Formats: sequence, structure tokens, C-alpha cells
Amino acid sequence: MCMMVFLCMLMTLMHGGYLGEVVAKGEGVGVPEMQFVQDFVDFYNIKQVCLLQEETNSWILKLLRRSSVRSFTSIVGLKTQDNGSRLNASSHPSARAVTCRGLRIMVLRQEEDKILFRKIFTGAETKENWLLISDGEFHELLKSTYLPLDNMVRIANFGDDKQTATIWETYQVGEAFEQRLTTVGRWTRKGYNDLSNDSSPNGTAVTSTPLPPNGISISTAVTVKAKTMNHGVLEAPVDDPMLRRNDLSGLHIKCTSIEYSPFTILKYQDDGTMHIGGIFGKIFDLFQEITNFTYTCYKVPDNQWGAHTNGRWSGMVGEIARGEADVAVAPLSITQQRSLVADFLLSIMMSGYSVAMKRPTNEDYLWTVYTKQFEATAWIVTVVLAIATTAFVFVLLRLSRREESVTPSLSAFTVLGILFGQVSMNHTNSKSHI
Repeated sequence: MCMMVFLCMLMTLMHGGYLGEVVAKGEGVGVPEMQFVQDFVDFYNIKQVCLLQEETNSWILKLLRRSSVRSFTSIVGLKTQDNGSRLNASSHPSARAVTCRGLRIMVLRQEEDKILFRKIFTGAETKENWLLISDGEFHELLKSTYLPLDNMVRIANFGDDKQTATIWETYQVGEAFEQRLTTVGRWTRKGYNDLSNDSSPNGTAVTSTPLPPNGISISTAVTVKAKTMNHGVLEAPVDDPMLRRNDLSGLHIKCTSIEYSPFTILKYQDDGTMHIGGIFGKIFDLFQEITNFTYTCYKVPDNQWGAHTNGRWSGMVGEIARGEADVAVAPLSITQQRSLVADFLLSIMMSGYSVAMKRPTNEDYLWTVYTKQFEATAWIVTVVLAIATTAFVFVLLRLSRREESVTPSLSAFTVLGILFGQVSMNHTNSKSHI
């Protein structure tokens, strides 16, 4: 009976109108987890979903592959061959996961799940959206995985009764720092506490808030929206997580800069350190005050901004590219070549080029305005060449058998027309002799 319920639920998901790929470990995934996934996808209007499947011969994969709708396609993590041997998945999962363009969903309950997640969660995958399904001490399983400051991983931790789930986010300021957990949402299955009986199934806002499961409340720093979905009430964050991750306590930053008043004014302190003043220096100090990091700044040794010559970057960009500095505090121009080796903040200043012209005076409206375009020597050479060319054309046309009635005025008119680009050498009064 349970198998039939799960099969019906899975078919509902497959025909629910979503496009994309799914990733979940098949064993241990029950009806409540699948219902939560559907509500989560509906809440954010996600068009592509990826479920990570460990075993390639599972009945779930076969069912998905036989589906004519193909709403979901699995990404294989650890592949089992026919002879029972397991392939090394150190490079295989990440290469396959890159093909996914949607939300990655994976179960995180056992040591094998942790190992698989660590192998996949590298490089560009750390920038993608992830949803991990867990029902225990997930932070212990994630302890050995580096979750960078800008990661987009969310963990749905289910209670023992499978009727509620708490949504968490976690990040690290640096690889050597501890993970910082934040409660950002929760899901309550329909019928639990009788709080969603009167809700419409199309995702309208909830007027009453479910009781926090296990006494865990959502952080007040998170902007949460509550909706009643098809299978339960979902409270989930709708803000930018990077705006909440503003505590960088313990992080020490090395910064490089250059003297460029009034934007960066370098001031050397009595203890040998350097403080950056000016417009950009004040902005950097404001960041430090908000996020609580510490820093040490110095002047770039070669006094250069950053150019790529002979296969090597110079200046502040070069120090960032080589890891010698963490931040460059200066009004650096954002170029496509520089953006390949360094990340830029949002532009806070715009610069450009202008053409300056002298304001016209009364002298500019005299007839001499035409003669001022060239020096006297240039005008003399032009007149001499025009006279010589006129004489040459007159003689040439007189000696030609194909021309008649050639006068000096016609030759002069022809030469002037050529100079001004207005007259053709073909004349209407020219005749051809046979």
C-alpha cells in the first residue's frame, strides 16, 4: 500500500508541469519529503529540478526514464556496474551535475551521502541552488564540507514525525572558520495543528503562523513569506541571503591601493601601517564597521593599476590574481579582461571621455574663418598646384584628338571641380572622332 502511495505521489510530481532534472537519493525518501519538495518548487516557481540518485538500477530511475513526459531526469552520483563493482565518482558526479540548470536536491542522512555531496559540491557547483533533505544532525555531516560565504545551500531538516521541517542556511567566512547556521524557514504538513485547513491550494498568503517545530524559531534577520501550498504551509525566505551574511568576525583582509586623490589618499601611521582615506577609503571603512573584519593595507609596489603584458598581470589586479592581496581599494575600471581574474563590486562611480571645444567668438564669423584652416605656406602650395594643374590639363586636352573647343576657363573649372569633388572629367560638349 505504501508503495502505491509513493508511486502515485511521484507520478503527480512528474506530471505537475515542471521541466528539468531531479537529484535525490531514492532510499529513505518518503511521501512527506516528496510533498515538501513539490511545495518548495511551487513556492519559488522553479522550472528545473535535479534529484541526485545514487544507484543507477533503482526502480525510481527506471520509472523516470519510462515516463513520456520526461519532466525529471536523474543525475547519477555513484554508478554501479553490472558486475557489482563501483566506479570512482571523484570526477564523475561534478561533471554530470554541471549539465543541470536548476535546483539541485539531495538527501543528506548517511556518511555515503556526505561523501557524495563533497565530491559534487566543488567549483561552479558552489554557486548553484541546493536543497538538502535531512532528518537528523545534518551539521555533523556538513562539518567537513566547505560552504563559502556566497553559497546557495538550504537544508530541510525533518522532525521525527515527518510532519514538520525546519529550513536552514549555513556558510563559512573562510575555509578555516566554523560554519554558521541560521534558521530561515519551516514547512508544516497539512492537518498538523489544524492550521492550514481553510487555505487555498494555489499558494495564497497565510494569516496565521504555525507553531515552531521543536521550539526552533526563524531568525528575525530573515525576510520570510508564508504561503499555503498543495501539501502544507511553507514559510521560506524571499530576501537575498548575502544581505544577511554581514558578520565577518575573525576575518583578516590584506588590501592593496594606489595614490589617486581624491578617491584614495594614502596615510601612513606611526606604527608603520597604512590607512586609506578619500572617498573609496571611507567606503572601505564603512564595510569594515558593518561586517567586523580587520585589515592591513599597503601601497602596490609597482605603482600600477593592472595590465596584462607578456602573460603576466601587473599592479593591483596582478596582486589580486596571484593571491597576494584580497581586496584592491581603488577606482579600478571594470574591463572584460580584468573580470576574468578578479571579481568586482557593483559600480559606485561612472567615468567617461568628453571632447572640449573653444567657444565661438566674433572673429570666428568673419571671412577669415575659411583661411584659418591652413597656414599661409599650405595655401600658397595649393594655389601653385591648382595653376600648374590647370595649365597641364589645358595642354593635354588641346593635344588630344578626342577633345574640341578647349579653353583655359574650362580647364580651370575642371581642376577646381576636382579639388572640391564636384565636377566630373566627362563633358557634355566632348565628341569622339572616328
